[in-house]
Amino acid sequence: MTDQLFTTQMKSLAVSLGADLVGIASAARYAEAPIEMSPQGHLPGATCVLVVAIHHPDAAIEIGGNEHPQKMGPYFVQGVMNTKIECISFQIARKLEDLGHRVVAIPATNVWRFRPYKNVEESFAPDLSDIHAAAAAGLGEIGYNGLLLTPEYGPRQRFCCLVTDAPLIPDPLYDGEPLCDMCGECIRHCPMDVFNKETGPKHVIHMEWKEFSYCNKNKWRCSWAEHFGLDLDTEIPEQIGEQAILENLEIAGRRGGAMGSCLRYCLPAHLRLKDPDYTTTWRRRRPFMDERPLAQQLNDVPTRPDRTVTLNVIKRLIEREVDMLAIVDRQTALQRGFDLRGELPDGRTLIAFAHHYPPSMEDPAATQLRSRPQPVVAQTVGEWSGFAQLELCQYLEARGYSAMPGGHLADAKIIPASGLAQDSSQNTGPVVEGFDGSLTFGCVLTSAPLRPATHLFPIPDTVRSVPASDLRLLLDAHARKLGADLFGVAAPGFVSALATDYRQHVNEADMQWTVRDTGGYHGAVKPVIDRCEKRHIRTADELLPGARAVLTIGYHFPFLNILNAAEPPTDAVGPYSYAVYQANRWLRYIGVSVARMLVRLGCRAVVSQDLSDSGTLVANPRGFQPDALANRFTAAAAGLAHIGIHGAPITPQFGVTQRFIAIVTDADLPTDKHLATPAPCADCDRACLSACPVKALVDATIPISSDGFSAELAGWDRVRCEWAKRYAMVGREGPMWGGQTTDIMPPETAITPELLAQAYRDKDPIQKHFTMILEPCLKACQLRLSAR
Repeated sequence: MTDQLFTTQMKSLAVSLGADLVGIASAARYAEAPIEMSPQGHLPGATCVLVVAIHHPDAAIEIGGNEHPQKMGPYFVQGVMNTKIECISFQIARKLEDLGHRVVAIPATNVWRFRPYKNVEESFAPDLSDIHAAAAAGLGEIGYNGLLLTPEYGPRQRFCCLVTDAPLIPDPLYDGEPLCDMCGECIRHCPMDVFNKETGPKHVIHMEWKEFSYCNKNKWRCSWAEHFGLDLDTEIPEQIGEQAILENLEIAGRRGGAMGSCLRYCLPAHLRLKDPDYTTTWRRRRPFMDERPLAQQLNDVPTRPDRTVTLNVIKRLIEREVDMLAIVDRQTALQRGFDLRGELPDGRTLIAFAHHYPPSMEDPAATQLRSRPQPVVAQTVGEWSGFAQLELCQYLEARGYSAMPGGHLADAKIIPASGLAQDSSQNTGPVVEGFDGSLTFGCVLTSAPLRPATHLFPIPDTVRSVPASDLRLLLDAHARKLGADLFGVAAPGFVSALATDYRQHVNEADMQWTVRDTGGYHGAVKPVIDRCEKRHIRTADELLPGARAVLTIGYHFPFLNILNAAEPPTDAVGPYSYAVYQANRWLRYIGVSVARMLVRLGCRAVVSQDLSDSGTLVANPRGFQPDALANRFTAAAAGLAHIGIHGAPITPQFGVTQRFIAIVTDADLPTDKHLATPAPCADCDRACLSACPVKALVDATIPISSDGFSAELAGWDRVRCEWAKRYAMVGREGPMWGGQTTDIMPPETAITPELLAQAYRDKDPIQKHFTMILEPCLKACQLRLSAR
């Protein structure tokens, strides 16, 4: 294959996954960059950086923040965009590794060092700047406001990148008309006056023949509301730094995030369209759009429905696994009490949809009056709903229509207007005939004249008869189509026997308390001790009485995301944190989708991120994540993995560079045999034990066995381990590499809840929520496995 064909294929893959833009930067263009923020720093021998982008729906910018920057409305979709763009980039990284290339996947946003670090003089510096990567990839120019402007969207896009040694051909640097004409809109509209106060000499960057220069802002001032959520309407200090942020958080707390006015009011001259009846900022000129003033458009006689677009909207929603949808014209929605044009000035059509979760996926902790899904299901369908809204907006805008994601709109408005629910009350939620369980709704408002439609896809009343072997093949194929790398089935009794055997050797009292920070994302830790005396090592039947099979699905992340973690010169742990949360995120998607397939075939199914509950959680910038111990017994029983001396599953294909999810079902499925090969720990020097900075692993072994399978696990001090990786209080466990000051070693004596809570108060207050964890035991293990 030629380099040109290979490059084109990788770009085509990015577009097929949902990218609006994709570019490739030569690693040589980083000659002036600090080594800590360069491709060569992350991957010696790197040749290029691949950058992908998706654009903000224009309505998110033009309608969001109209009233106030901290009343963002549809701009909520920014979080969905971050999730989607990371999914796209991560899948490309996996593909490049599958093809034999080295790759390090870089997270998209707010995985930062808040303070300067080594040669990096900037605050809020990422491991690798997406803005600079996009400029180096020829996607556009850096404007005076410091944002990357593209000729297609101005600053209205989000980026994500990866570093690789693959033979990709770099794109030329942008050589078109200047995209920033120094119109001054960003300066005039900034509520924090960051372009005038506390600025330094302009940043000047050279890449080959091209020079970029932009304002040297005080990032602490810039982050006052947009990141830290402090109130823009309060008195703003003349000088803002870390201490000023902490003091004001302690006094007033968070009001909430803010839209960046520098983004909202910025557009290159050729994209600007002024319509004060529509928005207080510019509208973006789009191909095929109606550029007439709003008043003229609203006087039009309604046009005939666009049947082609209607069919494509339905197609895209079905691909996102919606269980019902409705397309409603403005007049019908108005009769039902919802005026679309109160939200989208040129709104003509409401597209509403819902994901259903059956009783077996409900959270047992919910009230009897109002059900809610298991957290793993809720998080998944919430992200699916966000993706569906974003993708519909992308499609409709490409056809010239306006489109606004409606995730910020209350169900009380959308559900009655959609006509989908027969009855809705605050206690029971929406009720739709044919759907037991409950529903999660989403919507898009658009100017497109679509054909009204209602489609319901309830679970069939009759059980579909599928032979057990065929059903297994069907589930396996579905999981692998979604990206699964490993798939196995175990008997519930086998899994439960391993868990029960392990239970005899652990102190379950250590599982029954945790310390929770009630102090918010930033600011001093305010610890509260939570207790749950019912928590214990679980069996499969406890999750689903009558269980007949346990499916286990594995998802691999790039090897170098852990092998290069905390290695000089970058010392970056962010890529490993990204690998952990992205693997767990994608596993949720696969697991919930497979479980829903089982339910549609007449079976019951429960998804679990840790069936036995024998693992714990790891601190992460995206929230606590299941650790590598999760579903170790199911993976071993399904013949996918050995269990290492450190307690985590080790697979022949990937070592420790994967995570697992489990699905317990009453479907009768053929099961797999456990691995017959020797465990890789048998001839190892147990580097994992010595790598642990808090000595949570000890030489004393815990034997477990069932049905011919056996393993020996090191003794594990759960609370000591959690001190380091859940509460993130030990520098060498990760915080030091992220520039944090936290480094509190646990005592030699037993750790009580009160002692841990007291120590927890001393964590780095500014960066506590955005902590990257290394897990040295796993890195040491993978290094040994890779050397064989």
